[in-house]
Amino acid sequence: LARVYPRSIVPEWYPLGSTHDLIGRDRDCSVLIRDKTVSRFHAEIELINDRRQITNRSVEAPIKINGHCAPAFVLRHLDQIQIGRIVLQYLEKGSREAEHMYDRFERFALDVETGARNQQALIYSLTQELKSLDEIDRDLSLLMLDIDDVDAISERLGEDASDWIMRSCCAHVQKLIRARRDVLGRYSENSFGLLLPATSQEGSEVVAQRIRESLDRKIFRLNQRRFGLEVNIGIASTGIETRITGDRLLDQARLELERARDERDGLYY
Repeated sequence: LARVYPRSIVPEWYPLGSTHDLIGRDRDCSVLIRDKTVSRFHAEIELINDRRQITNRSVEAPIKINGHCAPAFVLRHLDQIQIGRIVLQYLEKGSREAEHMYDRFERFALDVETGARNQQALIYSLTQELKSLDEIDRDLSLLMLDIDDVDAISERLGEDASDWIMRSCCAHVQKLIRARRDVLGRYSENSFGLLLPATSQEGSEVVAQRIRESLDRKIFRLNQRRFGLEVNIGIASTGIETRITGDRLLDQARLELERARDERDGLYY
């Protein structure tokens, strides 16, 4: 599914699962749309006889397919789906349009060296999540991570080692977070931001500790050398404050990261 309205700076698309997807603004939806005009569980897409069928699950608002109300509909390539004020387009996997959408997403949203989101896409996701905070979901956390001694390791292992380290670290962290939910993005040359929607301060501390402990155990191999990595993590959370800005949350996470470096315990919040 590709979002076609309202348009955004960063292309938005939602990969579908193999058999079943829920669309809505609840944290348990696999196609999560953080917009107040969308119900918590608005629609469902099921794979039936090799075709995807969409069914309305909202008692408050209908869905429209190509401009017409439809409680249930077998989707075809390029069909447009209106859910609340959001308009999505169904693209068959492998189609020219789907490949074009992914190319746009890759060009505008991905960091070429690591495959994570780039800084622009990370900040855009943070801004969108902050806009959607409400009585149901008030929690949003941001982790800022950097790797100790990347430059020193690069001097020993070669000039391309820093990119390899960032790419490998990113791939490892991706395995530890929620797919299609959490957002990992490269924030600077040696740092990442990790956006954790619907995650409290306590929950983000658990995630941060899991990342640190997993990286502590991980042995990396490059140019016939074995080495480990240490990561520093700063944590910032909205708590009950729903009017916090993205700049303020970023500043708080960066400040806590600096404290983590200075305290040398690798974790601060």
